[in-house]
Amino acid sequence: MSGEETKIMLAQSFKALVIRDRPFDKITIKNIASGAGIIRPTFYKHFQDKYDLLDWTFMHDIIEPSYALIHAQMFEEAIRLVFTCLKREGDFYRRIINIQGQNSTQGMVLSALTNWILLLMEAQNTGFSQPYAWFTPQNIAWYYANSMTTVIIYWIEQNFPYSVDDILDAYRYLGTHSINDILKGDCK
Repeated sequence: MSGEETKIMLAQSFKALVIRDRPFDKITIKNIASGAGIIRPTFYKHFQDKYDLLDWTFMHDIIEPSYALIHAQMFEEAIRLVFTCLKREGDFYRRIINIQGQNSTQGMVLSALTNWILLLMEAQNTGFSQPYAWFTPQNIAWYYANSMTTVIIYWIEQNFPYSVDDILDAYRYLGTHSINDILKGDCK
């Protein structure tokens, strides 16, 4: 079995435990490894801990499927795919959304989306000029990742009350209107 196959089996075991309403803090590496049919030391050949597994699972299930679209410069479709994948894996992410602390779910999503938006920017390669010193690619990616993370966390916490199209329309609306537009009621 390849390393990638082992990681996938561990992620599936982990998700199954979470979906069965096992509290995240009560899930052990032994539980995850047993569910994947491997021994505990094999887990540590692939992941440092269950937070590392959670990061990998988010990247594998949510972010990486969009890479081909990004490389094809189909950015709108890449964003749609991220939201579609999140909704498809909703049972799992609803149950882990409230992990707090140093390894919070929100921090994991923010970090992954910052790197993902940097990849989008790199693929677009527009030769962006910086009108302000603060406008580095990293800071711009972080800014937009923060807004996207806020939308995603809200959407998950509310149990996906809006369709992918509706949540993307709302996100697009906020991204194309300034706070002044909204306060003035100039948004159409």
